Amino acid sequence: SCQGAYAARFRQRKKLWNRSNMAEALLFAGAKAVVAASWAVKNVSSAKQMMDFYGVLKTKGPVSALTHAYRRQIQRLNIPHPRFWAAYAVYGGSGRQAR
Repeated sequence: SCQGAYAARFRQRKKLWNRSNMAEALLFAGAKAVVAASWAVKNVSSAKQMMDFYGVLKTKGPVSALTHAYRRQIQRLNIPHPRFWAAYAVYGGSGRQAR
């Protein structure tokens, strides 16, 4: 999800409050693993990155698939700044290949 890993943090009378994010909610609801972004991403480049991710997910598992997608995205960029490829992370799961 886009910005699904972002959690709002705000202060109210000297106390810091945290709000849950979509990734936490999905894990709490029983998802084995969640792939979510911590900031807004560009539609076209994100779609390419997720196509790379889902293309190898069944054979490599979520962590290795995301690493593969990172590498492919970096190859496509003129300036490989992490802002343009590192938004996504895997939450939960062992990172092993799904069976």
